[in-house]
Amino acid sequence: MSDEKITPDLHLYMDAILRRFRPSDAEDATHFFTTAEVCDAIRVLNPEIKGLALAVVHDALVEAGFRLGSPLGMQSLAFRWMMEEK
Repeated sequence: MSDEKITPDLHLYMDAILRRFRPSDAEDATHFFTTAEVCDAIRVLNPEIKGLALAVVHDALVEAGFRLGSPLGMQSLAFRWMMEEK
């Protein structure tokens, strides 16, 4: 099976994120992360993870309840995952 067909189970990583952060909106968010930043953090823990792609991480974050937003005060339209530290 090729690596492109493998979809990794990211529940372990989403559970770890949810232990520290809760989904938030722009007004209450304490942290804003890009999909690439979350993907990179997972890859640091597991450099050999097969099938890890931005789309897979995006879908896992949506499934975990996180929402995209643009941080208040940004001068550009750049979307980030909004998280509030517990």
